[in-house]
Amino acid sequence: MVNKEEKKVININGKEYNSDALTEEQRYCIMQIQQLQNKSRGIKIELDQTNVALNSFTNTLIASLEEGKNIEKAGKKKAS
Repeated sequence: MVNKEEKKVININGKEYNSDALTEEQRYCIMQIQQLQNKSRGIKIELDQTNVALNSFTNTLIASLEEGKNIEKAGKKKAS
């Protein structure tokens, strides 16, 4: 069971701070930092997804072009 009198402790640069002792501005900065960290993680996920999709389409195009070259070579051999 959690003690209702337990204080929320925040660790910043290796030092612990009681969140109740922080100013409103300091708590606001902490909320901004947390939100920006979450946003950064979300953007990284989107970037990873974009890179995977980019690689997939690039590989599909290359394979398609290579297949076209093979078909083109086969057509030239028949015409000879």
